[in-house]
Amino acid sequence: MNEKKIFMEAVGNLGLSMRQYESVSRLYDACFEATMADLSGAADNLRKYRSKTLTFHYNDLTRDPKSGHAVVHFVVPSASNEKNYDVYIEFIPKQGTLFSQAQGAMAPAKKIALLRSCDVKVFCTCPDFNWSGMKYNLKHIYDSYLSGYESIDGVPSGGEDIAPKVRDPQHKNRVCKHLLAAFTAVMTNWMTILKAARTYHVPAEVTPKQEPATPAQSPVQENPVEEPTLPPVPDENISPDENGI
Repeated sequence: MNEKKIFMEAVGNLGLSMRQYESVSRLYDACFEATMADLSGAADNLRKYRSKTLTFHYNDLTRDPKSGHAVVHFVVPSASNEKNYDVYIEFIPKQGTLFSQAQGAMAPAKKIALLRSCDVKVFCTCPDFNWSGMKYNLKHIYDSYLSGYESIDGVPSGGEDIAPKVRDPQHKNRVCKHLLAAFTAVMTNWMTILKAARTYHVPAEVTPKQEPATPAQSPVQENPVEEPTLPPVPDENISPDENGI
């Protein structure tokens, strides 16, 4: 039994209405980052069904330059095979990164459990993800939106900043069918993903280059200035004759 299920069973004993119960459930999701199971669990049955008909292709594994976590890239063709959509999943383990957690013995049960337990941030380039409230919900409610990956197939950006008041007023939509297919692909490609993570060259932390110290300047050598020679002052006690005047 997972932590959310335990929490929601306790909430169910408070006598809340269904609407209040659902609000508490969404509040729980907003306070904690989500796993693949958390995000896919809220998907409607139609999207789940359609996702099973899709094929998927593992593309590569890279490192997000901002977070430092591993990002897996899948290519998922549309149902008509007319377009390919790019799906990105960032894996955030409970400790460290996927690069460090992938090291050690390749024990299937432990490594698969590792991927399942990771919190994830996601992005898809399909129109459904862009305009059905998913981008907005993941960014503003569930904190599971992977920024920095924009569509390259003409789908306009901006869905993450448009509240889905008509298409999804209850903010239930989280992932499209392409992401659901990619979540399945993670489990069938777990060894490829973890091998890529353990052999990925993670760049060392770059220490900011220190500016060279300014050399101490030697004191300026000043040439002594000769004081002007003044004419002698006549002695008042000497008579004019003695001075030759």
